[in-house]
Amino acid sequence: MDKHIIKISCIAFWALAALPMLATAAPYSGALGAPAGAIDVWTVVCPDTTTVLESKVQDLKPVVAPLVSVQVIKGFKASNTTDPKEDTAYSPLAKNVVSAGTYYVFVDKTTIGAELYTIDLVCKNAKNTVLVATSVTLTQDN
Repeated sequence: MDKHIIKISCIAFWALAALPMLATAAPYSGALGAPAGAIDVWTVVCPDTTTVLESKVQDLKPVVAPLVSVQVIKGFKASNTTDPKEDTAYSPLAKNVVSAGTYYVFVDKTTIGAELYTIDLVCKNAKNTVLVATSVTLTQDN
């Protein structure tokens, strides 16, 4: 077998093997300032075949008194979830079932005190297949 064919076959194999990794949820990290009204705003653009944006939030160490929440809004629909415990587990999953396009994701907290967090934001289609978001941007950093 020709070395060129072997090289092309190996490249094709690894490219196909990497496809599922490209479509996984990417965690996004942020920090909320000390004021009680601190809110981070993320803008997420989901691709054409999107039917739902799923989100969850995790309060990172050091875990202090404020509970961290995430709200997802697109058009007139909204969903939210709060990390209910002062631990390092994620909040329950929130689903905003709408369509492709731009979603606004708000991350806030219940009281004063700086907080570090991670959010997972996942665009999915009607078959529950994970899609790669067109863009995810931190548009307001408090």
